[in-house]
This record gives sequence, structure tokens and C-alpha cells, in this order.
Amino acid sequence: MKFKIFCIIFIAIFLGGSVFLNGQADTLKAEASAKEAEVTAYKKEADNKTREAKEFMAEIESLKTKKTELEKEIEEIKVLKRYLFEDIVYLTFDDGPSPKNCEKILDILKEYDVKATFFVVGTWLDPESPTYSEKSVELLKRISEEGHAIGIHAYNHDYKEIYKSVDAYFEDFNKVEKLIIDITGKKPDVVRFPSGSASAKTFCKRYSGSSETFPTIVEKLKERGYMIADWNLDTNDWRVSTTSADIKDMAKRYAIDIHENHPKAAIIYLSHEKKLSIDVLPDVIKIFKSYGYDFLPMQNGGYTVVQASS
Repeated sequence: MKFKIFCIIFIAIFLGGSVFLNGQADTLKAEASAKEAEVTAYKKEADNKTREAKEFMAEIESLKTKKTELEKEIEEIKVLKRYLFEDIVYLTFDDGPSPKNCEKILDILKEYDVKATFFVVGTWLDPESPTYSEKSVELLKRISEEGHAIGIHAYNHDYKEIYKSVDAYFEDFNKVEKLIIDITGKKPDVVRFPSGSASAKTFCKRYSGSSETFPTIVEKLKERGYMIADWNLDTNDWRVSTTSADIKDMAKRYAIDIHENHPKAAIIYLSHEKKLSIDVLPDVIKIFKSYGYDFLPMQNGGYTVVQASS
């Protein structure tokens, strides 16, 4: 009898404990589910924050890109403004750097604290060329180091060769571009066609037999980031009949005319590395300075005088 009572009590306690434990288990399970839901909510919130952070960073990068683009546009506007509205002379020298005359030009520019632009011919710089000169290489380095602009003229100044096709032009162009980069560590971005753009157009048609050669070259140059620069003051220093007095008179006339009658144009002064140009250069600089002109090296993005099509 006592054993039965004991068994009954034991079963009751066991069943009661089971009910209690089951209740505890349900409670713990509910709490675990609540915690899991809380963790899920936190994870979702964290994912949202991460996504928002990524979007924010992407927006920052986009704003940085826009800032860079705007800064570039501002610089271009500044350059253009100088071309259009300020009395600026861009002294340019073609066909160098010659070992005989370029150094004298640089010395004069340094003496008068004037910057200029040199349109380079590559045969002076190529060790495989008959006209190669180590001094020309050193002069090109000096041009760069002293803050003058370097532009591409040609590797070989031979109209029949460079203008006979688009491929021929860029084969020549790429050679002089590489030489300039290798020597100075800087990529030029200004180019002047040998004989100027109007004559280049005529020569391209004559030697290639196609009217599409020149515009194709122009388009490809622009795609590569090059600005084409002609001139509006030709010193004619290449003519035997031209004198120092002729060039000085021309400089004075242009200084007055551009300043008074054509305020939306800079003076782009074309000369070559010739003795005549060297002899007259100090007086030309003095003339322009007397009329309030500043001297700058040419910059990509500015307004350039392009010759009328022929």
C-alpha cells in the first residue's frame, strides 16, 4: 500500500515537473524566437545602413568626378578668357630645336623673362637621323625645364611624305611624339601642321588624292587631345627679302590693330629659328611690352587662329 502511494506521488511529481519543464521550454523557445526576430531586424537594418553607406560613397565619388570635371572646365575657361580678352602674345618658333640658333633664342627669352612655344621637328632628336644633334636633345630639355611650351610640328618636314595618307601622317607624328615624351617626360598637346592647316589641306588632297585625308587627320588629332595651332602674324622670316625693320614694323602694326580693333584675339607670332628672327627678337619683345602685352606659352583649350581653308 505504501509502495502504491509512493508510486502515485512520484508519478505526480514527475508529471508536474514535465509540465513545468515544458512550460520553461516554451518560454525559452519564445524568447529565442524573439531574439532571432530581433537579430534579423538588426541584420536588416545593418544591411540597409551598409547599402546607404555604399550609395553615399558612390555619391561622393560621383561628386568628386564632377568636381574634377568642373575644375577642368574652369581652367579651360581661364585659358580661353586670356586668348579672347587679354592682350597676349604667343611667340612661336618652328623647325627646331636647332643646335645653332635655339640656344640664342632661349637666352633672349630668359633675359626678358618671356615664355614661348617651340614646334619641334623630330629629326634633330633621333640618333638614327642624319641631322641628329645631342645639343638639340639638351636644348629640348632646357625648353621644357624653363617653362616654355613644346608642340609637335613633324618628324620629317617633307610635305610629299607626311601628307600622302592618314597613316603616313601619323607614322611621322608618332615618331616625334615619342621622342618628345622620352626626352622631356611630358606629352605635348599642341600641334602645328608644316606650312599651316590651309596648305596642309591642299597638300593632303594633292599627295593623297582624297579630300577626306585632311579632315580625318584633324579629327584623329582632336580625339588624341591635341589642339591645332596656326598663327595670325607671320614674320615672313623665311623670305630672303624680309628685313629686321619689316618684322618690327609688322609687330608694331599688329600690337596696335589687335589691341584697338580686334580685342577678341591674341597675337600668335610665327617665326623660325633663323638668324633674322634672333636679331630682331629683343626689339619685338620690347615693342609688345610697350603696348602692354603679356607673353605666354600656348595652352591646350585656348582659342587659336586657324587659317582659312584653301
